[in-house]
Amino acid sequence: MRHRVQPLIYLAVVALVAPFTACKSDKQNASQPQPPKQIYHIKADALVAPGETPSVGNSPAVLPSMNEARLDTPDGFHIDIWASELNGPRQAIVASNGDVLLAETYGGNITVLRDADNDGKAEFRAVFLSGLRQPFGIEIHGEWLYIGCEDKVVRVPYVAGQEVSTTTPEVIVRRTHDARRCFLSRRKQDVRLHRFRVQQRRG
Repeated sequence: MRHRVQPLIYLAVVALVAPFTACKSDKQNASQPQPPKQIYHIKADALVAPGETPSVGNSPAVLPSMNEARLDTPDGFHIDIWASELNGPRQAIVASNGDVLLAETYGGNITVLRDADNDGKAEFRAVFLSGLRQPFGIEIHGEWLYIGCEDKVVRVPYVAGQEVSTTTPEVIVRRTHDARRCFLSRRKQDVRLHRFRVQQRRG
C-alpha cells in the first residue's frame, strides 16, 4: 500500500511548501509580510523537484500575546484562552460528560480538563495517564480510551468523569512509527489510526 500513500504525502508537502515558494518567487516582496487571507496559485511544474533543495527545520516560536491582540472572527463570535501552560498539546476529544481529554505530546501525558462552573475556563486539571512516548492521537470507543504514541498504540479502560487511570495500558500495536490521529470508522466498529486500523474485539 506504500505506493498509494506516497502521492498523498507529496501533496501534503506541496501544500506546506506552496505559500513559501510563492513568497520567494517574487524577490521584491519576499521580505514583506503577506496580507491575511491571501490566495496563492501554485503550479506543480513550477516547483523544484523533491530532494533538490536541502532539508531545513522551521519549528514555530511561541511568543507572548500582544496587548489587545485578537484573532479575526465572524460577527457574534469571540476567541478566548480556555486552558494554558500545556506541554505540547495535540489531539483533544470531548467525553460524554463534557470533560476534555488532551494528549500532551512533549509531557507524555493524557490530561483531563474540566470547566465545572461553565465560565469558559478549565479550572480543573488532572493527569489521567503518564509515562507515554509522545502521545498524539486519542479516541474513546466503548469502554476504552485508545492512544496513538510514537512507538505503539495502547488502550486503557475509561468511564466518563474518570480523572485518573489505575490500570496498565494494554498494547494493541507496536512499532507504529508515529501513530498520529485516531478516529472511529463511519460504522463505529473499529478505531483507525495513521497507517493502521485496530479492529474492535468481539465477545
